[in-house]
Amino acid sequence: MLIREILKTSGLPSLEAEVLLAHVLGRPRSWLITHDDQPLSGSDIKKYEEFAARRRKGEPIAYMTGEKEFFGRKFIVTRDVLIPRPATEELVTCALDFFQKPRLIEKDIDTGITALCVPLASGTPEILIDVGTGSGCIAATLALEGRKEKILAVDISEDALNVAKENFSEYSLDVATALGDGPAFVRAMHQPFYVMSNPPYIPEGTKLEKDVLEHEPHEALFSGKDGMDVLMDLARSAAENPQCLGIALELRTEQAVIVKRLLGVM
Repeated sequence: MLIREILKTSGLPSLEAEVLLAHVLGRPRSWLITHDDQPLSGSDIKKYEEFAARRRKGEPIAYMTGEKEFFGRKFIVTRDVLIPRPATEELVTCALDFFQKPRLIEKDIDTGITALCVPLASGTPEILIDVGTGSGCIAATLALEGRKEKILAVDISEDALNVAKENFSEYSLDVATALGDGPAFVRAMHQPFYVMSNPPYIPEGTKLEKDVLEHEPHEALFSGKDGMDVLMDLARSAAENPQCLGIALELRTEQAVIVKRLLGVM
């Protein structure tokens, strides 16, 4: 069977079919386009058909390939971490702008999702804390985009933190890691710092797409009846620590009003 033939019979959208076949063949997707008349081996056909079947059942492609692009770089992902999303890339863009010039930033980054950056005190940060680091894509990107502060990646999940460590190692980054409750670390900091987070903020019981609900870690998605449990704890911890110079968050748009009020932003 030729490459173009198997792509047509996969039952998947063309982009998904190409990404999976490129992964099976160990080739860039662009190679498929210029070599679509190449025959496939029996083992490659079998492996691809298994992948295509899993995708048709709703399994996310990133968990099958074990990687996802974020800010133009590839990061290792497993079922222990959320799959990085474009909205969170926008959060990082806002945060980098905010760290450079602290001021209130409130930007819609997806439908019903907002990036919120709030300055809390003046000063020069020594540490940037990424709370709920997951794959570590946020912390890694801050370092790779040139932030010179010490970066601390915190997660309550040891499995997630192990994925983050792999990604830091892949890019030879000196990012510190800590296992435990993020707000507790924020409360305990004694050096000037900024904190940022893409925390769980979805209300329990919210209907999500099947591939998200059935495959991604619920503890990284849901946070109480209104989705505010972690957000409020984290925002309160930041507001109460005089060493916290500011906070950058991804959250639901309606939640931003409540968090701003807690942080004293009218």
